[in-house]
Amino acid sequence: MNTTHQQYINRTQCFVKQYSTYDVAPLLPPTLAAVSQVTNFHDILTMTLHASLTPSFSYNCLALLRPESSMGGLPKESGEGWVGPYTLPPGLRHFTKDQLFFISFAKEWCNNITPFTLQYIPKASIHMPGYFQTQKRSACCGEEGVTARLWQEAGAAPDRAIKYVYERDGGFKEEEPVRVYSSFNLAPPSRSAITMSCAGGKKLFTPGPLCCSTEVKAAMMQDLGSRDKDFIDCVKEIRTSLLEIAKVSEDDYTAVPLQGSGSYCVEAVLQTTSPREGARVLVLANGAYGNRMVKMCKYAGIETRHETHAEDVPISVHEVKRLLEKDAAWTTVAIVHCETSSGVINPVEEVGLLVHRYCPGAVFFVDAMSSFGAVPLDLTAARIDYLVSSTNKCLEGVPGFSYAICRKQHLLSCKANCRVMSLDLVEQHLSLESNGQFRFTPPTHTFLAFRTAIREYRKEGGLQGRAARYCENQRLLLEGMGRLGYRRLVQPQHASYIITAFLYPTHPNFDFKIFYTKLAEKGKVIYPGKVTRADCFRVGNIGHLFPADMTELLHCVEEVMREMGLPVPLE
Repeated sequence: MNTTHQQYINRTQCFVKQYSTYDVAPLLPPTLAAVSQVTNFHDILTMTLHASLTPSFSYNCLALLRPESSMGGLPKESGEGWVGPYTLPPGLRHFTKDQLFFISFAKEWCNNITPFTLQYIPKASIHMPGYFQTQKRSACCGEEGVTARLWQEAGAAPDRAIKYVYERDGGFKEEEPVRVYSSFNLAPPSRSAITMSCAGGKKLFTPGPLCCSTEVKAAMMQDLGSRDKDFIDCVKEIRTSLLEIAKVSEDDYTAVPLQGSGSYCVEAVLQTTSPREGARVLVLANGAYGNRMVKMCKYAGIETRHETHAEDVPISVHEVKRLLEKDAAWTTVAIVHCETSSGVINPVEEVGLLVHRYCPGAVFFVDAMSSFGAVPLDLTAARIDYLVSSTNKCLEGVPGFSYAICRKQHLLSCKANCRVMSLDLVEQHLSLESNGQFRFTPPTHTFLAFRTAIREYRKEGGLQGRAARYCENQRLLLEGMGRLGYRRLVQPQHASYIITAFLYPTHPNFDFKIFYTKLAEKGKVIYPGKVTRADCFRVGNIGHLFPADMTELLHCVEEVMREMGLPVPLE
């Protein structure tokens, strides 16, 4: 495999030269050919990028090879052409194997422009290497910008609007009418106007589980034993990386992964930090996830005060101050950073300073499930003792485990507090520190995926890069939904860029179940509302989603509105 930087450049330059030279007559059904404006296009084969970059082309071009007998097998080389049970289409027979390699490679880049080129055809060149150009990097090229620069220097192939839908089984399917979106513009390459999440499955506009990159999913194809050295090294890398993302020292904090969803880890912190005698937990809640903490404490028999606040505004720092002035005898004070039920961001740093001032012996615990890694939070300045998040949130892994970032000295003082053995963070930490292994079977594939997700997070620019993409996603979403007549639940000054809640339209034809179902049928999944005082639904901006995904969602929302007989825009 061509893995060196110079080899990659040489290969790409050669590809550009070949790609600019050879055209193939389009293989269109007669009915489509009659109306198509396309006279030439670089033919499309089915080669994965990995296979394309290997020196041995193999003969994996079967998608467009037409069977001439019922015999199986791969085509074989013979002289100038290929013979066997499969033959190349006429337009390809004069090509050499190397030339076909480049055409195949072109297909892979073109196929990454947008997953729904298989459904809707953008009015733009399909010949630009979408994902690799806009992301400015490649799996086989360490230097950012190389691919984009080479294509800019070479000049792209001419723009052509394709009028067919390519199916993976090698056939062509007529699509009438063909909807053309002029908003998908392939320039400039530095801004991801056309980059979209990976193809396959539904698009998840949710706060988790969420869309993941192809590379994250591919990482799970490896099988490792839970006591294998490679897996132990993987866990160690993840634990170290989490502390680096949190910007805290290994001397003061430890990252403790725990099997299960985020709620498992929230409950583990509440149990681990609450002494069996005399524990008092203050939960500052303004939504469903703060309320859930109260329920967890009640299950464990821990004395709890449920301090509720309005769901569509942040927790009042003034009210917290007044409360702590009256009663400071708390062992734990808990708060949610981004209340996912509404999208409200709470003033964690201000509350943390109040907790430290009025009850310095109390643990300050932050549920940062939907914000860690994308919303700035200074653990040191906020005096945070415990912070919890999950793999399938802003770091864009897959579900399977969560993690607590714990102040090490305090954690070690909590031995024997936990009432549930599997949730004991002290024992979990001690086991990982002693031999790098879990007490109980870990989700090995999820860890492998998460390691890849963290590496991608760094390549994107860490918190700044990820936050910028999420902000742009939300900006497009808000502009589009506003044009359609939808109103936000939370005022802009109180809202995060993680998830957005929209109020139900008042029109009698609106039915959320129908709205949700029709969007899901179009491959777009949103979330129902989770606040008690307003009818709303939620749209997530996080995960492996890009601006073009938001644009695609908005088109689908408009289509569903028309199908439901709603005015566009809403009145």
